Amino acid sequence: MKRAILFFISLILCVLSYGQITNSIWSLKLGISNRQQVEYEIKRKGLNIGQQDQNVILCYNNIFSFGGYRWNFASFKFYKGVLARIIFSFSR
Repeated sequence: MKRAILFFISLILCVLSYGQITNSIWSLKLGISNRQQVEYEIKRKGLNIGQQDQNVILCYNNIFSFGGYRWNFASFKFYKGVLARIIFSFSR
């Protein structure tokens, strides 16, 4: 019984330690990248910035691919000057 419990605990620890959690998209890191880095990556990908304000950059009417899907809208949201959220969507 002791071995089974030890095996189960070690299995859980292995799964947790090898988890592939990533916080980066297009070499942008959530919580780290600033607005200038995001604008540079958007332009480098050939996308146009459609609208922007202090906390949001919107790109639309561009067809681009990410994660195996094709999108035509991306929203980059900032909190305290760093990238906090990226939303991709497709509308017809």
